[in-house]
Amino acid sequence: MKLTIILSMLILVARPAFSSELKFNLEHGFVSPNCEIDLLTCFSSRIESSNTDEKLKAIVIYLSNYDVLHTSYEYEKLLIDLKNISSVDNVNALYIQSLIYYSGYYVDEDAIRAVELLKPIEEKNSYPYVYELLGKSYYKMLLLEEDENERNELYKLSKLNFYSAHKLGSKSSTRNLAFIMLNYGGYLDQVEAGKLLEYLSSLGGRMDVEIYERYNRLMNK
Repeated sequence: MKLTIILSMLILVARPAFSSELKFNLEHGFVSPNCEIDLLTCFSSRIESSNTDEKLKAIVIYLSNYDVLHTSYEYEKLLIDLKNISSVDNVNALYIQSLIYYSGYYVDEDAIRAVELLKPIEEKNSYPYVYELLGKSYYKMLLLEEDENERNELYKLSKLNFYSAHKLGSKSSTRNLAFIMLNYGGYLDQVEAGKLLEYLSSLGGRMDVEIYERYNRLMNK
């Protein structure tokens, strides 16, 4: 029995505001109160910096305040700035670049491109948000794939990356992992997904408790 559910609460491909997807920490509180008052000055003073961290902060400020800043600085130029500082040694820059293509943030949505950008750091990665974005990207590719064998491979890749993020403590990836196992895995995957949902439920969050209760009702039918 496939649990084609589930859980309307477990949504992998929803697209919230871009800023809410930024999960890394450049520096606590790097946007000062003065920055919030004058975003353009704050952005402009950093984007021209020769310091990579300062330039990346400017890019985050721009992306988080696109409606305010896009008329003062061309988005295409910002993407070039981001590409120029993206490398295997700058995980944050690669992550942002990948997230832009995954989200279709004023570019054509392209999950394949998102994966290509992160693949060079996948094996030595230790950041849960990178694994989670890879898991989401492979899942998006799965949704568009018609060949059954390719869909199975993409399922395995999505599952593997969500599992890696789960092991590093990402609760959202634990939910996503349970979601794909319930909807695309066999019976044994569904049972393992139940263990993940039970774990999340044990943490006491209301949504996770409700999801686990729904899972039990469906499995016991």
